[in-house]
Amino acid sequence: MNRIRVHFRDRKLWNRSGTTYTRGSAFLDGTPIPRTSLCRTFSCERTFDGFLSLLRRLNGFFAVVHQVDDASFVAVDHVRSFPLFYSLGMKEFYVSDDPRWIRKNANEQAVDKLSAVEFLLAGYVTGSDTLSPHVKQVQAGEALAAIPTSGGLCITPLRYFEYTHGNYFPEPREKLLARLDSALIAAFERLIRWADGRTIVVPLSGGADSRVIVLMLKRLGYDNIVAFSYGRIGNEESWISRKVASTLGIRWEFVPYSNEAWYRWCRSDEWKTYSQAADNLSSVPHIQDWPAVWELRKQELVPQDSIFVPGLLAGHSLEPTIFPIIWPKHRVIDQRELLISICEAFYTLRDWSR
Repeated sequence: MNRIRVHFRDRKLWNRSGTTYTRGSAFLDGTPIPRTSLCRTFSCERTFDGFLSLLRRLNGFFAVVHQVDDASFVAVDHVRSFPLFYSLGMKEFYVSDDPRWIRKNANEQAVDKLSAVEFLLAGYVTGSDTLSPHVKQVQAGEALAAIPTSGGLCITPLRYFEYTHGNYFPEPREKLLARLDSALIAAFERLIRWADGRTIVVPLSGGADSRVIVLMLKRLGYDNIVAFSYGRIGNEESWISRKVASTLGIRWEFVPYSNEAWYRWCRSDEWKTYSQAADNLSSVPHIQDWPAVWELRKQELVPQDSIFVPGLLAGHSLEPTIFPIIWPKHRVIDQRELLISICEAFYTLRDWSR
């Protein structure tokens, strides 16, 4: 029978109730659940069906590892705020937020060649794969059950939530804008309720996404906001950021970047810790904001319990050739055209034609 081994980089960040571990917080049917209560809520579930039913009622930013007798249930939230990884060995089932720990303890040194090619082309590995053949990642909105059978543990992954884009509301523009406004109000009221007076820190750029955040917070009466920008002194993004913050009456901080500062940052112990935690054997670490956040905290310009809310409304436009799939009234494209469109949109770091 497989032994279940659970490991976390920093156990202080995780709450525990018996053999249940949770990180983060959530809303259950719209009602906020304290961090410690979230752990107890999951610990009451004895079956995978019950575990899934609870997940479908939750909204928030969390990860959970729940052990019931010889079985384990693992899940992350809709956007995978806290990544989890797993591997099934000959005699042990590993679960951790550190894929390198799994790789080391499972004695897995090989590199998945196909994943390595994808990583070089896109900067990340898709699906549940990582650069290590037997170390897998729990995908956004996914839960998995590791259940003992006569032949050993059986791993069953299941997507309990999927975001599928479509034309759901065939209504006039005015009504669609009203729907969007209602959705924004609901989301930001939830954020304000969760923040509970703590400082909300916004990396305010010259773009629209971060501006929506500060505008909505001010609109709903939340004033404990700090905006910040960074980069070369006098850069255009920071100029726009400062102007927006000044117009809204928001405190603004700036972290200057330079060649000398980057040289110092990239040779620090904190950099090494961050880069390994951020790449997770599956993606290139995002380094642009990291020095600014580190300096803000190191210089105590923001409280330690601050909430960072970046304006990352991520998306990507595929090539126009795939539009007929979305709007079938036009021509239907073949498989090769679809594959080329995907490659030209996402696999762009190197020449993939070979």
